[in-house]
Amino acid sequence: MFIGRKAELEELQKRYEQEAFQLFILYGRRRVGKTTLLNEFCRDKETIFYSAEQSNDKLNLEKFSRQVFAYYGETALEPFAGWEKALTYIDSRQKGKRLILVFDEFPYLAQKNKALLSVLQHLIDHTLQYGRLFIVLCGSYMGFMEKEVLGSKSPVFGRRTGQLHMRSFDYKTAIQFFDGFSDEEKLMLYGAFGGTALYLKLVQRERSFAENIRELFLNVTAYLYEEPLLLLRQEVQEPGIYSAVIEAIASGCSRSNEIAMKTGEEQAKCLKYINTLCELDILYKETPFGEKDSSRKTLYGISDFMFRFWYRYVSSNRTLLETDAQEIVWNRRIEPDYSHIEKRSFSYAPFSVENPNIHGVDMAQKIEKSCVFPGCVQLGKFFKYFNKYFVHNRLVL
Repeated sequence: MFIGRKAELEELQKRYEQEAFQLFILYGRRRVGKTTLLNEFCRDKETIFYSAEQSNDKLNLEKFSRQVFAYYGETALEPFAGWEKALTYIDSRQKGKRLILVFDEFPYLAQKNKALLSVLQHLIDHTLQYGRLFIVLCGSYMGFMEKEVLGSKSPVFGRRTGQLHMRSFDYKTAIQFFDGFSDEEKLMLYGAFGGTALYLKLVQRERSFAENIRELFLNVTAYLYEEPLLLLRQEVQEPGIYSAVIEAIASGCSRSNEIAMKTGEEQAKCLKYINTLCELDILYKETPFGEKDSSRKTLYGISDFMFRFWYRYVSSNRTLLETDAQEIVWNRRIEPDYSHIEKRSFSYAPFSVENPNIHGVDMAQKIEKSCVFPGCVQLGKFFKYFNKYFVHNRLVL
């Protein structure tokens, strides 16, 4: 069952119907549903969908060649000599007919072949722009996609026809995965699993909130038992230090000097790690109005609910969990504490205000966080109440 992403699908479909050449960049954190979105978009359309592997350029090109030849019904042909030959072959075979060409996990290709983006630029400038190929470059490695593909120094800068930074589901969409649960349980589940599509799919409707937590977080063989650590290993080069920074924030440290003291790292070094985690949408920062972003008054927190739950309740209790003491962790560490943390979980969600001029304050620019509870907007330590508010640019009544 495909849930949400209606606006994203409509945008892709609109571009598909334009008939002209398209180079669309889709990126976002792992597990948010990028591949699922593309599969839904490509359904019933002529498509070559290649998922790159973490191998070398030669093996990826050979596998891509086999997939292309299979699509065109060709047999006993030698692999393409290079990516330019492969793309030129596809363009010539299409003869102006529409075809979606998806490169999933594109960073795996571009990192092994530094010239690939330049090859793509050359082909777009001289050949592809006159055809009807719909090329999608999809990637989870946020830093690479933003700097090497979308950045101003990228060879394909100015050639893309669209891009989408795909983010986690907001609360309103996420609860569509929680049919059968009470309203209170939906809030509790969202506070633990967040809005990441894959994690939401793991929730079992026939089990209670407590049973889902035990089964998916506290069991040493569970999918989420080591998930944050695995994600960090895929995204950053020093996952141990990044993990220490997140753990410090989960323990209550909210300022850069407190985080540095807790981790034993220099403050300037800590800020680099913090900024990277903010770019990955794992952390958020709050700077008081009128202060610079580098202000020592800036506060940091964990924006990803699953990461926050894991570092507060799983990471700090792994010794107990690995000695089969899941019930102790639940009864003594999670159940008495979670309701307090849950309330804080819903004080932070990006939004925009339809009428920004409230009491002479430009709210759209100066308020950055809001509750997911109707009518409640957090401004520093004070609350203003409204009848309507926006969460992720969607009106909630």
